[in-house]
Amino acid sequence: MGYRNKVLNQNFKLKRPNDEKFAYLWDPATILSILKSQVYCGDVIQSKGKLISYKVHKHIKNPKEEWVIVKNMHEPIIDRETFEKVQKALLDRDVKANQDGTLSIYAGHLKCADCKMSMTKRVGSKYKGKPRPHYHYACSTYCRKSKDLCTKHLIRDDILYEAILKAVKLQISLVIDIDTVIKETTNTKQVDFRKESLKNSIKKQEIEYEKQRKLKKSCYEDWKLGVIDETDYYEYNQSYVNKMKKLEEQILYLKEELMECESLKSNNEWIEKFKKYENITELSRNIIDDLIDNIYVHEDNKITIKFNYEDEYKTAIEYVKANNGIEISSVG
Repeated sequence: MGYRNKVLNQNFKLKRPNDEKFAYLWDPATILSILKSQVYCGDVIQSKGKLISYKVHKHIKNPKEEWVIVKNMHEPIIDRETFEKVQKALLDRDVKANQDGTLSIYAGHLKCADCKMSMTKRVGSKYKGKPRPHYHYACSTYCRKSKDLCTKHLIRDDILYEAILKAVKLQISLVIDIDTVIKETTNTKQVDFRKESLKNSIKKQEIEYEKQRKLKKSCYEDWKLGVIDETDYYEYNQSYVNKMKKLEEQILYLKEELMECESLKSNNEWIEKFKKYENITELSRNIIDDLIDNIYVHEDNKITIKFNYEDEYKTAIEYVKANNGIEISSVG
């Protein structure tokens, strides 16, 4: 991308524009498309995509079963046996796919904690003629780009699985505890604690605004009475004006948030998503998609999980603290 921008003046948008060391590296997506292309083994593929209409010039992909594939149409660059071996090798190392070709439960969620790029599956060679019982995940930047750009962040699949399962079960338990406390506080009546929290925040900001307004007025009176000179007056006055302006913006933002909340049927639906998996004993792709945004892998087999609905979870904790004085921790 860097070469195409600077030398060919093609103005491609870089994924990491502020990091020149990434700009001149081969893009893994480009390499992957080359390795997966049947054209190189003599085939022609048609109907891979289509335009929505002649008015809407947006290209969409057709499902693979609708492709038209005609084999042996031109001189191949590689033989078909080698091509199939490459496809098998790609499947073995791809974090997005399992050995049977199905989508991995982690697809799109597993990232390196440092460079934030995806992790890649690394399948070791056979040991004493037998497949190894475990495989590993490693940073794709380290494996596919350069060992100078990141470190391995190597983690074994079973260790990763157990850590995620434990964290998910704990987070589900915490969410259920919060839901229980909220129901007890409100005599089992569901409360939109997001609205209550916003209303409390607006009230606090309005009280602070009124305080700054009174100080501004008092400052003017002090100047007129000769308690402070003109220079001090303008300095203090401007300070109060700036604070009031900032508070006005915050109040407006909170009121907009409140209006948005009031337009929703319920802000507690996220709790039901967690409660749905209350008794899980294993992970699935649905669980990962529903509950987790990203899983970040650090060195030394450590992970950080960013759960979905973190803002709602924090709001729930604030509500519980404000109404019960109970301390509740989070998982991450």
